[in-house]
Amino acid sequence: MSVVCEVWFAFSWILDQVPEICPVNRATDLQALHDNFEGKSMLEDKFSEVSASLLSAYDSGELLGALDEGHSGWQKWVKGFSKSLKRKGKSLFMPLRVLLMGKLHGPGMGPSILLLYKAGKSGVAAAEVGFITLDERFNMLRQLDWDSLNQDQPQPEPAASLSS
Repeated sequence: MSVVCEVWFAFSWILDQVPEICPVNRATDLQALHDNFEGKSMLEDKFSEVSASLLSAYDSGELLGALDEGHSGWQKWVKGFSKSLKRKGKSLFMPLRVLLMGKLHGPGMGPSILLLYKAGKSGVAAAEVGFITLDERFNMLRQLDWDSLNQDQPQPEPAASLSS
């Protein structure tokens, strides 16, 4: 029985070391989103306005207050945020997911954001393993250059026509 316990502890130690070897960066790469068809359509749909509203909700403490209430607080906040932006469904959740998680797709937003909030608040996750707190995520959002994404991308030059 003790051998089984030792093997289990060794295995769990290895699992604990994996994030340190390969840290996960969850920063939002807007240029990568712009190059992705699904991301491009989202960026063109007043994405910067969603970001500004999200930053405002965070700075006012409205978002953090909702997260303190747990899942029901998150749901109420999303409902109010949805009404204020006049968005729902994919046009609401895709930008929120990208802004908060840095990815177009992933697990449910409610449990994920609550986990990020609680882990950051309690300090259980360390920066050495690639964990980015909500404060750090919002600081990154403040530093994004929206103007460079809103400019038209240079068009490729047309190929020279061959004359016969």
